[in-house]
Amino acid sequence: MSDKKKNPFQNLLRKMQEHAGTVVGVLSVILIVALLCNWIITARESSAENAPLRNLPKTVKTVLSGAYEINTEKQRTGSIGANASGPQVYRPNYRQPDTHHSRMQSGLWNVGTGKTVYLTFDDGPCENTQELLDILAKYDAHVTFFVTNQFSEYQGMLQKEAAAGHAIGVHTYSHRYERIYSSPGAFWDDFNRMQEIIQAQTGSTTNLMRFPGGSSNTISANYCDGIMSELVKEATEKGYSYCDWNVDSTDADGDPDKDRIAQSIMRGIRDKDIPIVLCHDLNHETIEAMETVLRWGRRNGYRFAALTTDSYMAHHGVNN
Repeated sequence: MSDKKKNPFQNLLRKMQEHAGTVVGVLSVILIVALLCNWIITARESSAENAPLRNLPKTVKTVLSGAYEINTEKQRTGSIGANASGPQVYRPNYRQPDTHHSRMQSGLWNVGTGKTVYLTFDDGPCENTQELLDILAKYDAHVTFFVTNQFSEYQGMLQKEAAAGHAIGVHTYSHRYERIYSSPGAFWDDFNRMQEIIQAQTGSTTNLMRFPGGSSNTISANYCDGIMSELVKEATEKGYSYCDWNVDSTDADGDPDKDRIAQSIMRGIRDKDIPIVLCHDLNHETIEAMETVLRWGRRNGYRFAALTTDSYMAHHGVNN
């Protein structure tokens, strides 16, 4: 009987040794290709986030409330257009840098033991707020509402927001730029009117606030030179924590789309150590996007929390 039949395992071992170099080579090629693909995907995501939204028309408009109109150009100049007879036209700069840089040591802030996301919703409450509250409850998610009185018939939603464990911050009473930014005194008069409504509806005032247009806005320069520098200083002296954002949902860009909004939020969350996301519950497309965002967040180990005065507060650079 031949050696081949006597020692089948030895023959198999010998063949494996003879082809070992080829196997290692193939595995090496596979590894290199996998690493290259991962690098390409990462580079594309980074490019997509930092580039302008190329698919938007040069000028796009969306009415976010009965009180004002947003006119967002591709470059987001952060200025106000001349439209004395019609609604106020503002081109917001939502891509302002975060002066805290967003890359922070988590131990400095109350971010808990896991990955924490701070979703924030401006300009409500409104007809969409109850639907949003229902979705948040479904996923045991908590958020922060920066509220106004633009839709006074929905004041009662403030009590529901607080009762559900969400945070409430002042976004001014009127959200009228020409009024609130005409002088520091006018701003705080408007601000305090909103505080009175919050106290009446929830039983307490709040120390959280967000400036309309963000602390980086330049629209205020049309009404009072240097007012944002003064208001930021006064807010701190009064004991308020003002919060900007470091992730833009893009829901205030023209012709908002729920899929684009969801992708913008998820991409921004991945890129930030402590993401503070700007959203508007006035847009129903934003409400529709929340299911996607919250499901994705749960799957990837994120928790959605409400801001407190001890939280990290993204701050833009003041431009006026």
